[in-house]
Amino acid sequence: MPKPVPIPIVVVAEPAHAVLSPSASSRWIPCPGSVSAQQAVGPDTSNEYSILGTAAHALLEISLRLGSHPLDFVGATLIPAHPEVTEEMAEAVNVACEYIEDYLDAHGHDKVELHIERRVAIGPMIDVAPEFCNGTSDVQLVHKDKSRLVTIDYKHGSGLKVGAQDNPQLMLYSAGGRLAEGGDKFKQYCNVIIQPRAGKRISVDEWTYNDSKLTRWLRETVAPSARAALLPNAPRNAGTHCRWCRAAPVCRTYRQKAIAIATTEFSPLDEEGEPVNDPRDIPLSEYPRILHEAEVLQNWINQVKGHALHVLESGGKIEGWRLGWSKRRREWDNTEAAIEWVESQGVELDDYMPRELLSPAGMTKLLKHLKKYPRKARGSKEEPANPLDAFIRYSIPKPALKPADSDEFDELDDE
Repeated sequence: MPKPVPIPIVVVAEPAHAVLSPSASSRWIPCPGSVSAQQAVGPDTSNEYSILGTAAHALLEISLRLGSHPLDFVGATLIPAHPEVTEEMAEAVNVACEYIEDYLDAHGHDKVELHIERRVAIGPMIDVAPEFCNGTSDVQLVHKDKSRLVTIDYKHGSGLKVGAQDNPQLMLYSAGGRLAEGGDKFKQYCNVIIQPRAGKRISVDEWTYNDSKLTRWLRETVAPSARAALLPNAPRNAGTHCRWCRAAPVCRTYRQKAIAIATTEFSPLDEEGEPVNDPRDIPLSEYPRILHEAEVLQNWINQVKGHALHVLESGGKIEGWRLGWSKRRREWDNTEAAIEWVESQGVELDDYMPRELLSPAGMTKLLKHLKKYPRKARGSKEEPANPLDAFIRYSIPKPALKPADSDEFDELDDE
């Protein structure tokens, strides 16, 4: 493993998020009232996932600026109080680096401008002041002939997959990029989401659209919501977007929506505790609506549980409930001392440390680390075949119910 490159790390204070943040646009566009509602419940707080994502973004930025391979920084801490760079992080970030390098090679380094961590003003495009709506795009690739503007967003999350189509965050960044380039329209815009850890088979999602679509969306959808969000008593609208709102547990609109769904879609029980109406009697034509609304209800329940846990952790009381603990895991605190003691008891090596073949996922990771895994051909969007597939068998996956437009990857295997 190469030693971390000694680099001068300059920590620049992150600009405060705008009131109408592009990263939260999937919430405030459908629900303008969520802006003031969130301000009332207090500032957002970081968690282990957001902190890890920030570290990964720092790695992407410095790798692109220095033209270095992300693996060169393994073991380095790029931001104080953030996780150090691991091989897994570096491999994931390198997917984005390779995509950008391949794009520039294909279209010409002299014809495309690379903008890293580009700060863009969006407010003037949606009839509000610049300070109310602005943001920082991870990467923008600007064709000098105004034929194309590509907005790239790196996602380090491993859970829900984010789609590029109609992605409001990237479309707002595209609008800001257009303004930064003089306001002249481009022939084509492209949203690119790179999310390596959410699925090994498809890491890059792309979607293209024209200027008329962008302009119409800004004028008819975004501008009215933006103006409304800055007014007192802005209207609220409950839906699946409430999942990401900090005010959801105390939002009356969301509560009324959840109660209405529960009242209309779930039948009362008879004296024996059985549903009055068998769900099998419901016409299948009603299932899409019911399943969608059930998701809203489930999200609301999860929000309520999360808020209740926060209250108990803060010393508050909820009648009939208490603060408990989840199952505790055990792990070695001193592996060497544990092995020494076990050996002193006459236990054989193969008994206390069975020699087993690494799992397919572990073996694949080892091959990549040893640089014995086939690399993707330059300019190709297809991942190379895994040579280990010749020795692997797959279990039969269990069926799972998902919305047709779900952005979540199917979990086909352990990779």
